[in-house]
Amino acid sequence: MNSDRTKLYAFSAGCAFLLLFSLFFFVDFLKTPLPFGLKCADTKSIAYGPSHKDFKDHYSFYAQNKSKVKFKKGTLFMYLDTGIVKKQFCAKDTSIKKVLLIGDSQVEFLRSSVYNFCVNNNYELVASIAWYGSTTAAWASNDTITRYLETYKPDFVICALGLNEVLTPSVEPRRKYIQTIVKSFTDKHIPYYWIGPAAWTKDYGICKVMEEELDTLFYPSQKLVLDRAPDKRHPSFEASKVWFDSVSVSMEEYTPISFTKPVVEYKKPENSPFVALGRAKK
Repeated sequence: MNSDRTKLYAFSAGCAFLLLFSLFFFVDFLKTPLPFGLKCADTKSIAYGPSHKDFKDHYSFYAQNKSKVKFKKGTLFMYLDTGIVKKQFCAKDTSIKKVLLIGDSQVEFLRSSVYNFCVNNNYELVASIAWYGSTTAAWASNDTITRYLETYKPDFVICALGLNEVLTPSVEPRRKYIQTIVKSFTDKHIPYYWIGPAAWTKDYGICKVMEEELDTLFYPSQKLVLDRAPDKRHPSFEASKVWFDSVSVSMEEYTPISFTKPVVEYKKPENSPFVALGRAKK
């Protein structure tokens, strides 16, 4: 009888010590700051419906149209002992297979790099459309974009445009042309990225307007220092490799395209049409 009582006391004492130890451990754990944590916030869509800029002002659209969103964009917050690190991210869309490159004469210089990045990362550059002398006004004033979207049916569009507007003194009217071009993509639910003009001189404001309209879907090429072709206006073909290599980093961060594999050896584009359109009216 005494033996059973002794065992019960011993068992009770052990449980009490275990509970007390657990309590001290838990309290000490709460006092220790966690070194790392993740939180996602500010989710936006840049595919269906309004442009990316519109979502900043009309966030409610996303909440009401979640079922229509093809991919999402947002901010990743990383909590470290040293502070909070913010990192933009965009979910990748594995359904994207075909890429279309359009724009002004810059397309001729970018084509090789875009083709090689596409091949290296399992995309197909279905065509490159270079409209020499073209401007945002020219592209927005007819059905050229719609025609080529219907012809090549791309899953993603890269637009390189603006070089012929670097010296345009009145840039505010160009804003509506940019909006019209973007609408051509979003109406067909096609994600896009806009490569700004690799200007040889300081522009009169076209790059600022583009950046205001396109936000993170605009690459500020005017900030790069690039060797020039003999005409002194376009980047050289070698410099264009450096140019798009920088662009690809931004596209990886802000678009559903995945350009994680860099190009080491450049190959000549094959089975990828180059369409050269005659000079456009300013």
